[in-house]
Amino acid sequence: MGSVCETHPVAVPEGIYDLVFEALPGAGGYIFTLRLTFAPTREGTFRIVRRGGDITADQVLRATAEPAL
Repeated sequence: MGSVCETHPVAVPEGIYDLVFEALPGAGGYIFTLRLTFAPTREGTFRIVRRGGDITADQVLRATAEPAL
């Protein structure tokens, strides 16, 4: 457990991945539980699988990012 302000190193082998981001109801005093899943793929794609709450977009708003250092 932690917060978005805490960092935790994670080893991810080089490659192309689909990243699944889930914001689930929290427990133990946390508002949300965030779950990130890296799924190896041949060609990464961007899509919004399901939206809810404050997420109202039905299309990807940005498909580029800067690597975290």
